[in-house]
Amino acid sequence: MAQKLDVQYIRFYTDGSAAKKVAPLAPLKTIKLPKIKKHKKIVLRIDPLALCAIAMSAVMLILMTVGSVKLYTARQELAQMNSYVQTLHQEQTALTATLSEGYDLAEIERTALALGMVPKAQVQHIRIELPSEETAPEDPGTWELFYTFLTGLFA
Repeated sequence: MAQKLDVQYIRFYTDGSAAKKVAPLAPLKTIKLPKIKKHKKIVLRIDPLALCAIAMSAVMLILMTVGSVKLYTARQELAQMNSYVQTLHQEQTALTATLSEGYDLAEIERTALALGMVPKAQVQHIRIELPSEETAPEDPGTWELFYTFLTGLFA
């Protein structure tokens, strides 16, 4: 015969057909551990259109800077050339004055007549006309070029 002590589950008190929940004799002391925070994955989403726009604006900024520098140097060169032209005008005025003071026109004419110059009024003028040359053929028009293309295509 089986002993009643061998069967362990019947030690609990039952009231009717429902078994009551038995509270443990000594509650276990639970320690609250700090919760481990999960590291969120950093997701970096890049819009290709925005990236292209930023790159384009950077390129345009560089080109504008280079253009500004070239414009500045061109203006400096223009100022230098203007001052150079002014000095050349002054030099030309001085040389023209020196040249006109350096000779006498009446004396030059007497010397030229003594050397054999003939006045313009005494020279005989002969007019020579050349026969007109044949004109070069005109460039073909649009329709003529189109017609030539079609005849060459279907020939």
